[in-house]
Amino acid sequence: MFKLNKIILKNDYKNMNVKRKYEYDNFYLPLLKNIDSKLSTKINTYYNLKHSNGLKFLNFKTINSTLFLNSAMSFNKLKDNLNNVYYPSIYELITIDSLNLNLSKKIKINKEERFNKLKGFFSYNDSYKFNSKGKIFICLPNLLGWFPINVDSAIKKLKKLILAIRKYNNTNAILITFHPKNKIFNKDLIKVIIKTILSYNFNKIEFYTYPSYDIDIYLDAYCVFIQNSKFIIDLVSLGIPVYNPNFTKINLYYQNIFGKKYKYLENLEKYQEKLPNREIFLKDIYSHIFFRSEMNTESISRILYNSINDIDEEVDIEYSNDWPYFNYEDNKKKCRIIKINNEFSINGLFYYNAIN
Repeated sequence: MFKLNKIILKNDYKNMNVKRKYEYDNFYLPLLKNIDSKLSTKINTYYNLKHSNGLKFLNFKTINSTLFLNSAMSFNKLKDNLNNVYYPSIYELITIDSLNLNLSKKIKINKEERFNKLKGFFSYNDSYKFNSKGKIFICLPNLLGWFPINVDSAIKKLKKLILAIRKYNNTNAILITFHPKNKIFNKDLIKVIIKTILSYNFNKIEFYTYPSYDIDIYLDAYCVFIQNSKFIIDLVSLGIPVYNPNFTKINLYYQNIFGKKYKYLENLEKYQEKLPNREIFLKDIYSHIFFRSEMNTESISRILYNSINDIDEEVDIEYSNDWPYFNYEDNKKKCRIIKINNEFSINGLFYYNAIN
């Protein structure tokens, strides 16, 4: 492992699996080396949260300067495929001094320019999409994830939310979805939730239990209740109305703007002028998004260095024709779903050559 001078990695590198070590060495380390060479004082860095204590900063700020590199995947881009071969869809949501975007320092980047570039990647729609016959989605969080919730509490919160929705909308069907990990590893918990909710005899309640996270099922939604999932970025970009179910008091992604105006559920299109401003939300969140293809560039390392140190400086970013993809010999090299150490990954591009 390459030793940095000023940057202290807070993850336990020795306990990382092959995949994470490869990602760190090949995509994060070049960026960190570049920033490290500019620093005069030490800072901490978290590469995702595995093998670290980073979760304690979900709703708190760090005492010392800290860089959080948190990878995510655009489910929207998984549709760019040919014969089960995918373009890379992974990106980094980078925050400073907290995992929470509401507490993070702002990234010193031209927000307007970044917004215009990322609109294409996230298939941004200029206006809200309204489907009067669509379903109302309720996305339950990972029951054992960052914000763990026991089954009894999940049922109680879900029942309360359904009653609130049905107070204003008894027409559109409600479709309850579960986190992919719970659908694979916690099927018994899901069965208890489904059985209990059905016993209440609510009108038009459905469940989606297939072990996938396919954005296609959301494209014709009436609206989506979802919290603390980066999938929010895809949904808001596409123009699908989003509500905050408030399963937890902590909101990581500026989601406090998606409030409790359940009255609008009567007719979302009628109240469209009162719905949250998507552009303001996305300009803020897009400014924290970076791609692995640009991680080792001087401009991105300079932007992050400036952000850490509160330096106001205009930094130009050079965007290649292939941005945000990698430019390999055969242009946009595709990547396949591969399996490493019993872990499936859909961003196989990043270690496909190393393994095969």
